[in-house]
Amino acid sequence: AARAASARPPLLLLSFGGMSASLAALAIASALTPGTATESFCALPITSPPGEFSGLPCVTCDALAAICDDLPTPDYDGGFLKTFEPQRTVALIAIPAYTLLFSLGAGPVPWLLYNEVFPTRIRARATAVCTAINYASNTIVGASFLPLVNGIGLGGTYGFYALSCFAGYAFVDRFVFETKGLKLEDVEGVMAEREKKWRSDETFAKRKRDEKDARER
Repeated sequence: AARAASARPPLLLLSFGGMSASLAALAIASALTPGTATESFCALPITSPPGEFSGLPCVTCDALAAICDDLPTPDYDGGFLKTFEPQRTVALIAIPAYTLLFSLGAGPVPWLLYNEVFPTRIRARATAVCTAINYASNTIVGASFLPLVNGIGLGGTYGFYALSCFAGYAFVDRFVFETKGLKLEDVEGVMAEREKKWRSDETFAKRKRDEKDARER
């Protein structure tokens, strides 16, 4: 049981599956919440004098105002923001859950796998490429968030990210194998065996398609 609990693929499947579910819940809640994302984010403290709400200088007002300049103008109702339910309650649960699930699998496990699945002769270069792709992907996600919110709304953005996490789940389920307990020199052999099986499956499927085409003719 302890071995299964710390296995790589199950942790990744739990992580990506849970992250996808959390983001999907946020997307649905955003779609069901009246108003827009701007109304809940670009709220009154940004446009009010510093210190009015907390008694302290607003050290983030300039940054928040710059972000809100990239988003549509909030729609106020009589000078007050509209209700943000159920988005507010769902976010209170889903965002911490997403963070926890990311920390369980998608955050740490790939860094471990990088160093286990590549042969020694290319491990350093391959790990460097994976690290570069990782940071480049983080940059793309961070830079594209506000344009996506502006273009397809907060619900659509969360939905897109949920599909991305589900794609990660499908990839792990299909391609990632257990490396715990394997010697580094044995991993390459396991990968070669899996590739041979995939090629065999592809050949069998192609043969079946050819036989079906021949019967239809």
